Amino acid sequence: MFSGVFNIPFDHWAAWIRMIDIRTVFLVLRYIFFFVTAAFFLYGSALNWFIFYEGFIRRRKTASWVPIFIGVIGAVSFATSPFQQLRRMWWLPLILDWGTVPAMTCMTCTALYYFMHRKK
Repeated sequence: MFSGVFNIPFDHWAAWIRMIDIRTVFLVLRYIFFFVTAAFFLYGSALNWFIFYEGFIRRRKTASWVPIFIGVIGAVSFATSPFQQLRRMWWLPLILDWGTVPAMTCMTCTALYYFMHRKK
C-alpha cells in the first residue's frame, strides 16, 4: 500500500480533507486575522502614546505620531473579532489610540483657540 506524509495511507488523506468544514476554516482565519491586527494595534497605539508622552509631557523631540490609521486598524480588528463582546465595542480602539479621537480633538481645540484669540 502507498504511504503518504507521516505514514498515513494515501486513501485516508482524502477522507480527512473531506471532514474539514469550511466554517472551521473561516473561524481559524478569523482568529488569525484578529490576533495579527490586534497585535499591530496594540504596538502602534503604544508607540503613539509614547510619542505623546515624550513630546507633550516631557517636551522632547520625538518622531511624529501616526494619525487615524492605527485606530482604524484596531476598530477593524474588533469589528471582525471572533468574540461577541469585542464586536460590540468596535469603537473602543478609536478612543484608546492617541492618534485618532484624542489627537483630533486636541488639534481641533487648538485650532479653535488659535483662531478665536489671534490678533487682528
